[in-house]
Amino acid sequence: RRDLDPFYQEIYVKNRITPEMRFLEKIKILAEVEQQIDAIRAKAPKLTAAQIHDKYGVHPILNCPDNDAAQTMVDECNRIAATGDSAGGVVEVVVTGVPTGLGEPVFYKLDAELGRMLGIGAVKGVEVGAGFAVKDMTGSQNNDQMRAEKGKVVFQSNNAGGITGGLSTGQPIIVRLTVKPTSTIDKPQKTIDKYTLENKELAAITRRDATIVGRIWPVAENYTALVILDHLIAHYGYQTLKDK
Repeated sequence: RRDLDPFYQEIYVKNRITPEMRFLEKIKILAEVEQQIDAIRAKAPKLTAAQIHDKYGVHPILNCPDNDAAQTMVDECNRIAATGDSAGGVVEVVVTGVPTGLGEPVFYKLDAELGRMLGIGAVKGVEVGAGFAVKDMTGSQNNDQMRAEKGKVVFQSNNAGGITGGLSTGQPIIVRLTVKPTSTIDKPQKTIDKYTLENKELAAITRRDATIVGRIWPVAENYTALVILDHLIAHYGYQTLKDK
């Protein structure tokens, strides 16, 4: 790549971009883990972005800002693993400090770009903002109404998850990824012998993970950062061309 990629030569070899540079100085991208266990969610307190940032990565296994909820999730996963089974969950990514207008209205919508996180292994669903909950809302409940305060636009809610019409609104971008339970489990499952085509049962006798939710969040976090950075660079380019 060093020899064949002109972009690499121009940008990295000539030190126009170095590992020490930071592009998203005012943008914070935070991911946390939320196990799909209603009893745990009911007890866990709601945290602000600042609180999540202060407690970022405090739990050694799950990136959950609430240690009690995190430990309860770990205990529940261990209980499920002891039965030979596995567990799924939800990873939530929140991006704060995003400028208004990132994205495209049709072909490269910001939420559609983030929706590509379906390509991450074990991710079976991606929702933005209120997501699937909008099916139970009316238009008046779902609409993020606006008002002016001191010359600035303020939203009364964020059901859109910080993205409307494919463009960022300036509100926090909220994306949730549903992660399926690990396929490899220590319980007999019906399958087919590929050589004899006979019906068989198979149980894993190798090392297995009770859940991989805790391994998805750093992937989702960095994937989101790349999407935001890509649109940020394009946005700056558009502004430069507009001035000319």
